[in-house]
Amino acid sequence: MIQMNNRVSFQNIDRILRIVYRELSLDEHLNYTEFSKGELKNVFDLRSATFRSRVTTSYLSTYPDNYHHDDLDNLLTELARELESEFHSTNVLFMIPYIAKRIIQRRSDELFIDFNDLLEWDGFINKIELKLFLGAYFAMCNHGEIFDFTCTALKNNNKYVMDILSRNGISENHMHLKASGYSEDINWYHFLELSIFEKSKFKAFCSEPGIFRELPKTDENLDRLVQYMMKIKFLRFLLKELSPSEKKKVEFKMMDIETLLCSKDLEIDLFSLNGKNSKKIRESLMSENIILKQNFKKLFEKHSIFAYGQVELKFLTDFFTYILSHVQTSESLIYLMNLYICGAGRVKFQFVQDNIGMGFSKFKEKEDNKTWFVPDQGKGKKDVIQSVFNRYYHEGNINKVELRIAPKNSKNEYIEFLKDLEEMNDKEYEQVKKHNKKIKKISYGVIVHFIKPLNHKDQYDKSQISLEKVRSKERAEKYYCRSFFQREQCEMGIDVLISTIGYINDLAEKEQLGTEKKYSINESEEKTRKIKFSCIKDKLVGIDTANYELNNRPEIYACAFRKYRDASYNQFPQHITYHVGEEFPTLSDGVRAIDEAITFLGYERNDRLGHALALGIDPRDYY
Repeated sequence: MIQMNNRVSFQNIDRILRIVYRELSLDEHLNYTEFSKGELKNVFDLRSATFRSRVTTSYLSTYPDNYHHDDLDNLLTELARELESEFHSTNVLFMIPYIAKRIIQRRSDELFIDFNDLLEWDGFINKIELKLFLGAYFAMCNHGEIFDFTCTALKNNNKYVMDILSRNGISENHMHLKASGYSEDINWYHFLELSIFEKSKFKAFCSEPGIFRELPKTDENLDRLVQYMMKIKFLRFLLKELSPSEKKKVEFKMMDIETLLCSKDLEIDLFSLNGKNSKKIRESLMSENIILKQNFKKLFEKHSIFAYGQVELKFLTDFFTYILSHVQTSESLIYLMNLYICGAGRVKFQFVQDNIGMGFSKFKEKEDNKTWFVPDQGKGKKDVIQSVFNRYYHEGNINKVELRIAPKNSKNEYIEFLKDLEEMNDKEYEQVKKHNKKIKKISYGVIVHFIKPLNHKDQYDKSQISLEKVRSKERAEKYYCRSFFQREQCEMGIDVLISTIGYINDLAEKEQLGTEKKYSINESEEKTRKIKFSCIKDKLVGIDTANYELNNRPEIYACAFRKYRDASYNQFPQHITYHVGEEFPTLSDGVRAIDEAITFLGYERNDRLGHALALGIDPRDYY
């Protein structure tokens, strides 16, 4: 199973990881823990009959067509033998360094995956977090320069393909600002930065659509989920406190750990512990986020945007470094880390859209949750966007990027946003150019996509339209048409966009002639911000729609899109794109929507249909 023609076969090991760390929950692992006997090791031990039974039952339920009982038993036995031979332990945690050692390779200062292992690697990092494998790898290889590692996706060693990509460059034609950078790292850091007692914040997060969607959002479930979030933060705190490499602030007894991890109200039970110890624990917990911020600040000063991910990577590397050399004396640490992986992984995967159950409703839910913990005020939101440029520059092959944004309300908002983008691009380019003289500056364009709502108010609404407005026949006819609010909102957005592009072009021309004046983002402010309009000219390159297709016929956007097209003939030659044929009640309806988009929006050559999946479906298969 493990060795095959001197190459390592990882088939199905990724599924074992999924069962242990995703399907078997943190609460279930706690239920099987006999704290009173101190037998923590058996909860995750591949030689434990109880643990194997739990894994086998869940595996056969999750993958009914994959293995039968005897095959799976042989697989677990062989895997236990491999771990025992290499790590002198059969704890399932050691599967992580076992895999990392065999699948991650290093050439000079670059890590990569063998091209033949890419599918297996994809299987692993879709089950548990990539940083777990990196932390284990750095620990085993005594990699002293962990903080110089800056990739979030490992490359492969297919030199032929990589040469083509490097030589010609590639284009990212559908980039989402919240998802294409390091949003998961930034979101997770801000979660860790919260106090463990932020119960209202955790409850608000757990109440969001798409978060723990497998559970009904009853009051009882929400209370349990809040405790779940608190226990994840407590586990991370425990792992640091119990690590011999850390200066101890609190002495923990196993009885206290059991009380708190199995608690139904962690905050109350903290006060019920031995008085003196309880006070120390609470004080240490309150100071933990202060220490985190201090460490992050030092990392950010040296490594900028990578600091968000390095906080977690350093924590995991330090952990694996210690336990790999103290396997026999680290039973409690290994047990707690297994719990932490289960808990943290479940939360982190709430930020990610997987392939289970598609549709715009799920996309919208995940889109909103990717940066849920990032404060609206402060540098976090800008760092999410800057991380996009950072990531593309370090991957080294992206030459052109298409950014997508929702419409802004004014010229000032557009200009401010475009200026921020240009500054971010310049900053990242200058940084990477110090190490790679051949790197090209990324060329980007911004597409404004108008948001298609889930529901329309199709009928006349007296609460929103005064009687005076509808007394004239012309106004009445307008307000009685289908989805008139959405039509009017889109047209207003187009007017602002057309005005903004014309304004930028005009001032860019004056700049070139030397007749420009200082431009103030906010006329009420004394502070004036000088903007080079020539830098942001031609950055607004097109329009599109986004979100729900059902109940949003192309006709609703037809007038606004044609107005944009008419204006572009004279001011700014551009084209349009429109997302259509993605979500439909029947295939014929999806095809009809595509035809309507082409007809009503006045499509021309080089205009684009977004996805248009209905065109690629065989009607005989569909029906």
